[in-house]
Amino acid sequence: MMRTCTFSGVVAPTWVGTQTLRVFVRDSSGNEAANDFPLQLRVLDAVRTPFRTAAGAGGIQDFAYVATRDALYVMHTFSIDVLPLATMTYGTPITTPELRGGHMDLTPSADSLVFANQVVSDSVFVVLATVDLTQPVRAVQTVHVNRAVQADNWAIETGVTASNKAFIPIIDGSGNGEFDELDFATQAQLRRSAAGDAGNIPTFTLLLPSGDRQHMAVVWDNRGQIYAAVGDSFSAVATLPASALATGAASADQTGTRYLLSGYLLDQNLALLRSFDYPSSPGYPNTAVISALSPDGAAAYFAQNVDGTTDRALIVKVRASDGVVLQRILLPALLSPLLALPDGLRLVGFARDNSVYVVQLQ
Repeated sequence: MMRTCTFSGVVAPTWVGTQTLRVFVRDSSGNEAANDFPLQLRVLDAVRTPFRTAAGAGGIQDFAYVATRDALYVMHTFSIDVLPLATMTYGTPITTPELRGGHMDLTPSADSLVFANQVVSDSVFVVLATVDLTQPVRAVQTVHVNRAVQADNWAIETGVTASNKAFIPIIDGSGNGEFDELDFATQAQLRRSAAGDAGNIPTFTLLLPSGDRQHMAVVWDNRGQIYAAVGDSFSAVATLPASALATGAASADQTGTRYLLSGYLLDQNLALLRSFDYPSSPGYPNTAVISALSPDGAAAYFAQNVDGTTDRALIVKVRASDGVVLQRILLPALLSPLLALPDGLRLVGFARDNSVYVVQLQ
């Protein structure tokens, strides 16, 4: 007859790693079995913190968190899902035209979602779309973005600054790109020749605003620069510590003094401060780094799976100043991407099955 037994004990710090646990069988007379049963025991230096989940749909293009509403807005091809984090129950989705841009941002007041979109009709052109979240009927309003050549254009990013301007890098069919601006107040449009390489940008360009939107990092290839809303100016181009950082994990602190691109922590001038080695699949080469920076820039969070499994993962909290590991949080799924919410108390991430996780931080 099969019997199940439970036992408890104190796990010493020296047990962290893979250990062999030997189980001996003893009868009521005290006779010990001749054979023992060695078991492999995996000990993790991690804690469990509360988390909540909500199912999600596939085809996620981007997402944005609105602090004033404590809600997550998740962009799909034909709609934007609305998830209030207080209830983790989806509200009425926002219906959109077919979305071909894939990147979303917020106005400085956080009252509206903003995204550039490619529109296909008798020609191909770009519009800047906004959704006013304060209205009971959340309709999509668009403004045509002017270009000298109105053919085969698509927007590769959208970024909004505290100066109430939207930046829209646009590429055409031949691979020529430009950095366009739309002023929300005046509706004036302008090509910014100081952005990128004398106003030209490649296919992969990242716009990363600080939490207060006073600064924005513009990243492409192995280069980048900082836009400052005060003075309405772009810095000189800086060389970054690695290439392809425009396509990886990216986050900024509240004031634009720290930027975390994959595993590289950069200062307000995009100079390297520290690098972190926390790949999402430890032991496997060339795996992506999944990271998020805390709003105050004091901590960095990294998502890693455990032993290559899909049902155990860690969030590693690291002190940004010296790289010391402060905490490991055990979760049932690897989350990517990650976002540290402005309250500093929660992380948001997406699992492989598109479900949304909200993880409470200690």
